[in-house]
Amino acid sequence: MLGPVKPVNEIIELLKLQLLKTAQKCEKRALSVDNQERHISVAEVPTVVEFRSKASAALEQETQCLNKIQTHSELFGYLAYELSTKKGLFYRIYRGKINKHVNSEFPVIERVHCLFMS
Repeated sequence: MLGPVKPVNEIIELLKLQLLKTAQKCEKRALSVDNQERHISVAEVPTVVEFRSKASAALEQETQCLNKIQTHSELFGYLAYELSTKKGLFYRIYRGKINKHVNSEFPVIERVHCLFMS
């Protein structure tokens, strides 16, 4: 049996928290790559800069999407379709964080959210 349905704003706040954690993890990875490249004297600055700019753009885009969501059906549409079709490292990390943290907090999402666990 699924638990009670949580208010949309509670779910959105948890998603935003995971979004910020994803951005932090991406920045940490960018710094790690930057440090490794500098250590072996083959710094590829465009790669790190490109990674940071893509992560920053994804963070902005997803924050705007989350701010527009008002109902459970919009939230499920976002999780099941919009977010599941996006590609890139940022989105893989974000979906992983959602699967790990949001599903355990809000069991009602599991039915829809399992669509992008593969």
